[in-house]
Formats: sequence, structure tokens, C-alpha cells
Amino acid sequence: MQKRLEQLKKQTEGQYWAERIVSELTYLAGLTGENEALGASLARLEARLAEAGAISKQAALEEEEALKAFGKQAKALSLCCAAHAHIDMNWMWSMPETVGVVIDTFQTMLDLMDEYPAFTFTQSQASTYQIIEKFAPSLLEPIKRRVHEGRWEVAATHWVEPDKNMISTESMARHLLYTKRYLSRLLEIPPASLQLDFEPDTFGHPQGVPEVLSHAGVKYMYHCRGNESEEVYRWRAPSGAQTLVYREPNWYNNRIEYGMAAFLPAFAKRNHVSSALKVYGVGDHGGGPTRRDIERILDMQAWPLLPEIRFGRIDKYFQSIESNKDAYPVVERELNFVFTGCYTSQSHIKRANRLGEDHLYDAEALYSMALL
Repeated sequence: MQKRLEQLKKQTEGQYWAERIVSELTYLAGLTGENEALGASLARLEARLAEAGAISKQAALEEEEALKAFGKQAKALSLCCAAHAHIDMNWMWSMPETVGVVIDTFQTMLDLMDEYPAFTFTQSQASTYQIIEKFAPSLLEPIKRRVHEGRWEVAATHWVEPDKNMISTESMARHLLYTKRYLSRLLEIPPASLQLDFEPDTFGHPQGVPEVLSHAGVKYMYHCRGNESEEVYRWRAPSGAQTLVYREPNWYNNRIEYGMAAFLPAFAKRNHVSSALKVYGVGDHGGGPTRRDIERILDMQAWPLLPEIRFGRIDKYFQSIESNKDAYPVVERELNFVFTGCYTSQSHIKRANRLGEDHLYDAEALYSMALL
């Protein structure tokens, strides 16, 4: 059946009603397994396509009606759609360009929130908020208002998304300390509310990270690179400190597509959960979600044979699965490497970082001596 569904999808690409019913059938096949009702529905659609060269609205609605008994089972699972804008700070562009990207992205997100009352957005990296404070302070009040409403999730517990293979433990600790202090003051939020380490593009993660996070009150971690096995798990440091982790099963730079729910039944079964994250939004150079993404979510929410699809926040997703944490596997190792033997693609920047750390130690020691 899967091969026939894939073939039907190829033959009807760009036909809205065909993509809708084929996406629903694909999801149901993963959820219930192949069965007589799904097989009969697929056969009728193939016949309609052969006769008319397309699958009409009427044909799709008739199949949804024929399969409505599966509706309750379909809605038992859910997708939490968390929008974000991945911004690589100064990777292959100048700082002025990064400033422009951040301002344009944040303004666009505020505009989309005005236009779509259900839309939520997630943004990490304290440095992006500092750019707003310095170069576009007029945006601060609207952002704070959305933060306090709960629609703008502050996922920044680090100043930037750091290369954790190279920086020192002291550097990681200061990321957390300075970021929490700064954002608490800037956005008028409690430091304890910042509980998510959002690291989609970090190449690797040393085993001591849960130890550092736990001391900073950071309970959750989302990542994409590093680790190719577990998806929802407890990451344990040698001390016994733990972090609840979600490893992206698809990709963090993604769009909303009609077939996006196909992975959910198998993911839910593997990980002992009833929901998954759909992290979407344009990157690496900012941008975030588009009107197309948002309107597709709003549309798909009404489809009767898909999971429950909702706009959401990443921290709220973690809170929803935390009660079942004893069912998740425990990982007690480093999460390296996404590329064998690769610490970074920008070795000169990392060398400068290490030299800078060494100079900071010296400067702090000398400053303390001067005070004494």
C-alpha cells in the first residue's frame, strides 16, 4: 500500500484535494496498519485518477466520509507546531548584515502575530535580543507584550548557540548566568522561566552538559545534530544530573507540508509518547515561518483524518511529556559527532575563542588582585 500511496502522490502533485486525502491515507496506514477499508479507499481513488486524470474535491470528501470511523483514533495523536527562526550569528556574513536579519525577522514575527491570533513563535540566543535593544528599541515593548501573553517563547539560555565541544565549562556556565540575568531584566521575566537549551545546529555535546544545565535550572534540551539513535530520552552526566532531551527526528529548518504527519505514528510508538514536535521556519539566515506555513496549519487543523495539529511552544511540549519520563531511555555518553572527526568548519574562529578564554582568565585574575 505504501508504494501505491507514494505513486498516487507523485501523480497528483499540486492538486490540493488529492494531496489532502493521500496525506490522510498515509497517516492512517501508519497508525492502523493496512486494512480493508484503507485498501478499498485507495483503489477508488486510483480509479478516479485513471478515469478523470485528477482527484476532485467531491472524491476526496467521499473518502473522508467513508473513513470517518477512524477519526477519533486519528485525533488521539497530536503535532505541536513550534515556529522558530534559526539565525547563524556572523557565520558567513558581516555583523551589520546579521543585525538587519534579526530586525527584519523579529518585525515580521510581530506582524504575523497581529495577523494570526493563534500563531506562536520561539526565538533563542540572547544576542538576538541585544541587537533589538541596541538597534531597534521600538520593537522591545511589542516583543515583551507577546512574551507576557505566552505567544513569544524565549528559548534563550545561552548568549549564542555555542560550540560545546570547544568552549570551557566556565564559558558554558557564564552563557547561562549572563543570559538569564540579561533577559530577566530586559523582558521582565523570572530567570526560572528560562528552562530550555535550544541547540538545533550545535555539532556535538560533551557528557558533562546535563551537569552544567541542571545547576542553572535548565531542565530541557532540544537538538538536531549529534546522536543518531534515541529521540526522546534522559541524558545523564557522571554525577547523576539529568536533562530531558528531544532529538529532532526530521530537520529543524523545515516548512509545513501536507504529508508532515506521516512520521508521527511510528515516532509515538518508539518513544512512548502521544505527540511530537514539528519545528518549522526558514533559516539559517533568519526569516522564520511564512504565511504559507501558518495558513497550512490552520487548514490542516480541520482535516478529519489527521492528528490534532496545534500551534505551540517547545517548553510546553516538554512539560506535556515529562510525567512519563521514566519510560524514556537513559543515555550516559557524549553526543558526538555529526561529522566524523569534525569539531567545526571555522577553525580560525575557534582558535580565537580559545585564546580569548585564556585572556579572560588572566584579566579576571589581575582585576581581582587590583581590587585586593
